[in-house]
Amino acid sequence: MTQVAVNQTRTINPVTKNPQIRTSCEYVAMGSTVQTNVNGTPYRLATVRYTTPKGTVKQANAIIYETAYQKAIADNPEIFTPGNQLLLTVENTGLPEPLLTIAGLPAGGRAAMDDFDWSQGNVVEPSETAQKNAKEFFASDKGKEFLAKSGQQIRDSAPAKS
Repeated sequence: MTQVAVNQTRTINPVTKNPQIRTSCEYVAMGSTVQTNVNGTPYRLATVRYTTPKGTVKQANAIIYETAYQKAIADNPEIFTPGNQLLLTVENTGLPEPLLTIAGLPAGGRAAMDDFDWSQGNVVEPSETAQKNAKEFFASDKGKEFLAKSGQQIRDSAPAKS
């Protein structure tokens, strides 16, 4: 068994507002039965291995939503090969056991801020065209829909001109 690196990113689920951790896991197996949750969303059960922050390797069940599963195998039929590293989301639902969800995405390592030299102050302002395009997009219905789904807001970060 491959040791899965413990590289965790803490986030908040934009829908449930529950805290969650994104990390990697080793894919073991996929159930063939499609089940339906209380919201009517179809999913499958998978078996994964993950490494705890203390270095213990554990095996557990995780879900993958059926739409994510179908898209993943259409994009990369080999993605669910035992031993492959996948993205794992661990959500604290307030119950004794967290909800483990896998995505049909390979788990890549995340960059760290200290991987880059931030001391060099060579900041390039976005071009006027890029700024104009961004403003037009976020003013459009598609841009407003994106913001609503992502839970983000537009803020004017341009410094005041004197």
